[in-house]
Amino acid sequence: MRMGWFTAVALVFLLGCPNAFGQDALEDGRRLIRDGQFEAALNALLPAYAASPTAQLAFAIGRAYDASNEPKHAMRFYSAALNIKTRLQRLTTANKRMIRKRMRTLKKKNRVTLSMATLNVQSNAPRSHVFLDRKPVGMTPLTGLLIEPGSHTIRVQRDGYGDWTSQFTVGPAQSINLKAEMPSITAGVFVQTDPPGANASVPGGYHCVTPCLLPLGPGNYQMTLEKPGYHSSVQTVRRTSGAYQALPVIRLGRLGGDARVFLRGVVEGAAVIVDGRIVGKIPLPSGITVTEGQHDITLQKPGYLVWQTTVDVQMGQQLTLQVELQPDSSGTTVYEAEEVLSPDAASIRMWSWISMGVGGALVLGGGGLIGHALYNKYKLTSASRMRINDPTYTGGPLYVLGMTQADATSMESLSQVEWITGMVSVGLGLAGVATGLVLYFLEDEMDGDAATVSVEPVLWDSGTGAVTTVRF
Repeated sequence: MRMGWFTAVALVFLLGCPNAFGQDALEDGRRLIRDGQFEAALNALLPAYAASPTAQLAFAIGRAYDASNEPKHAMRFYSAALNIKTRLQRLTTANKRMIRKRMRTLKKKNRVTLSMATLNVQSNAPRSHVFLDRKPVGMTPLTGLLIEPGSHTIRVQRDGYGDWTSQFTVGPAQSINLKAEMPSITAGVFVQTDPPGANASVPGGYHCVTPCLLPLGPGNYQMTLEKPGYHSSVQTVRRTSGAYQALPVIRLGRLGGDARVFLRGVVEGAAVIVDGRIVGKIPLPSGITVTEGQHDITLQKPGYLVWQTTVDVQMGQQLTLQVELQPDSSGTTVYEAEEVLSPDAASIRMWSWISMGVGGALVLGGGGLIGHALYNKYKLTSASRMRINDPTYTGGPLYVLGMTQADATSMESLSQVEWITGMVSVGLGLAGVATGLVLYFLEDEMDGDAATVSVEPVLWDSGTGAVTTVRF
């Protein structure tokens, strides 16, 4: 008898162990996947799956392989998770939907990857910049770069070396190996433009297509940037040594667009004055918007000498000025010009006063309508309490104040209209005042960042109020 009980307990234990082992492995695997330890998760999940395959274990293993960038193994276990029909550890509907969506994505990605070509680039100068079709794609040695089949242009650059450029054509699933042999030079200036593809040239014959490296030694140069459909730009480049130098990105103005002036090398906090009006303080990353023609630009900062220049800009031109503020050794204080609003800021200030004025008028008018509606309501209430019956009058009850029932109904309807109109007017007026205050106190930020403001009145469901929405 005792032997029978012992055998039964042993069978129950042996039958329950795989399930318990699988459940523990599943929890450990999920935790390791959340922690990003995908290999450790697979080590915990795969033995449990081999002992007792379940849909949840297969799903977890597929996720681990998917995160490890092994799509073939991930697809295998995702498919197994959908096909296992055991009652133990079933998949939820959300899990099945997620698996099917991920399998479609992996199939599409595999088809795209199989049709892509592979590019490998070596160079005689390690750590050289590689540009494919004018876009940076990495540094040499570059291996296993997936590219679209077809014709491409490649350029390899590095300071101290001349550019290496080549054109090649590659077919689907093909691999191409390129070796860039770049001549050594003693100096270089790396030039970048927005948009790229501009021709950069200096007197003497040196030129390249941006982004590119110009072999320039010590000295001062006038660099011209040209691109079809854009204004040409002339930049002053000062070189004190032959070392590598990367210039800030130079923005080119599209023909017919707004003209902008960018200031480089200015001490932070310096006041910028254009045609006698302060337009902001350095830094001004978006530049200064100016109209076509001549403009006087002045920079001031306490402790530095005043810097002034006159520029002549064309419509859509993007002009960059290199500024060097010299310290004032005499110790005198630089005159701070009285702040005058720029034209954009002055316009915003004007609209702020208009908004507050109109809003105040709406508040007063709405308040008057609300007051009149309340007075009529009080009048009707008083009249209803003093109603009498006159046998000689057959048109219905006659009010003591001289109003018939029809008069009272008309007055009540008019009061309701006045009440709603007054509430809407007060709401819009308060919104106008709030908008005016926002414009008044934020005109500097709006002037510098060219923000936009929109006011949208919104009636409540009852129709008895309004609010405003201001977007920057």
